[in-house]
Amino acid sequence: LMAGASYCINPNWAVDVGYRYMRVSGGRMFEYAPQAGPGFDGGFDVHEGRAGVRYQFGGGNPGCGKKQEFIPYEPEPLPPVVYK
Repeated sequence: LMAGASYCINPNWAVDVGYRYMRVSGGRMFEYAPQAGPGFDGGFDVHEGRAGVRYQFGGGNPGCGKKQEFIPYEPEPLPPVVYK
């Protein structure tokens, strides 16, 4: 199982974070050894967190770092009421 995210600081630089989980189940490791008896492993779990900084050569992501223009919602005006 893996999950991660990346956040761009500007078109060339980005920050990465990630998480990885691995489960190795136990069981018989090898056949019976006359001197030691049968081998058995109980298994293990691995939780791994990662963080990093990334530089992209050649301009990187040109859309990164630009602020999006805010466009407010304006509904259509209602037609004027005509009384007869």
